[in-house]
Amino acid sequence: MKKIFLVGVVTLSVFVFSACQKSETTKTDTSEKQTSTEVEQADTSSSIENSPPSTNSESKAIERDQEENNLTDEEIAVAIYLTPETENQTIDTVIDDYVNAYEKDEGYGTKLQLSKRVLPDIILSFSSMGTTQRIHFEGDLITVTSRSNSGEEFIKTFSKKEINSRFSNYQEDLALLVSKAENYSPLQEQKESSESNVDTKSLTSEQLKDWVSAVLDTQFSMGRVSFPYDLSIENREGYAYVRVKHKELQVDTITMFRINGEGQLEEEDKSNGYPVSYKVMSSTFMDTTEVTLIE
Repeated sequence: MKKIFLVGVVTLSVFVFSACQKSETTKTDTSEKQTSTEVEQADTSSSIENSPPSTNSESKAIERDQEENNLTDEEIAVAIYLTPETENQTIDTVIDDYVNAYEKDEGYGTKLQLSKRVLPDIILSFSSMGTTQRIHFEGDLITVTSRSNSGEEFIKTFSKKEINSRFSNYQEDLALLVSKAENYSPLQEQKESSESNVDTKSLTSEQLKDWVSAVLDTQFSMGRVSFPYDLSIENREGYAYVRVKHKELQVDTITMFRINGEGQLEEEDKSNGYPVSYKVMSSTFMDTTEVTLIE
């Protein structure tokens, strides 16, 4: 009986001891797993913090840089005009040739002239006897309408993104060419041509509109705010009048021009109140050397 009792006690003791060891082992394993998990989380966090920017962020940064280097509409207009010639020559050479042309006495046919009188479109011409281009911008699409002296019309389309990609590295040179093209007017040289013999008392409607447009373009280069305009001819009190209105906005007449009895082109002057007076802007057809700025 005592033997049986002793065997039972020993067996129970072994069982209890084994259970305790198992419990300790379980706690140790759990603790180690928790520690391992915490280390993994810490490593993951560190990896995230030290990881490079995402591809999306890099893409946005590149797009932002490209936008900052975009050409102006004027520079794009000139770049498009130069594009055919740059197929056989370097872009640098072509731009330099056009810039240097303004320093040479080779007639206005060798120089670019840029006009913004029909904003948001831009007019670019190489010679009054040659092709004139009208550049229209709409998002990334650029539509160029070319009209030759014979009346033929050609339309081409370009991508603003592609033009920027090709010419953005030449922006400084293009800006110089644009400044010369905006400030240049062949009108002084035209005085020596047959146009100087035009009878300004018997102008056609188109001739009169061209003369007024030349004066407005000169005023824009002098600081007058440019705007797209429409011209209409009126005959009043023996004078031929040209009414200038904004092409897009519903506003009153912006200004009036007229041909006086001497065949001179005059613009109304409101600086002294009403009734308005008229001031001579040009005495010779298409000559703008007398032009002053009247707001």
